[in-house]
Amino acid sequence: MKGANEPNLMNLKIIQEIALKHEVSAAQVLIAWHLHRECSVIPKSSSKNHIKSNFEASTISLDSEDMQQIASLDKNYRFITGKFFEMPGSGYHNIYDE
Repeated sequence: MKGANEPNLMNLKIIQEIALKHEVSAAQVLIAWHLHRECSVIPKSSSKNHIKSNFEASTISLDSEDMQQIASLDKNYRFITGKFFEMPGSGYHNIYDE
């Protein structure tokens, strides 16, 4: 679940413009961006249509301008902080935050 202080990436103007350019959804653009960067993507969906759409994101070819525009959105914001791993005795140490 998205926290109240977390931005909705699918509502960002740049993401929406790239989605319109490629005639795909904003969610597909975000998935494609991660795939182009060779990152693992685990999108959440329980809808058959959304699951299908998520798989179709692998066929989207983002160009270098698209990639640069999306990269420019970086605000060094962390969506999953790892707080849910922090329990007494769990041995979890957050090595990801700067």
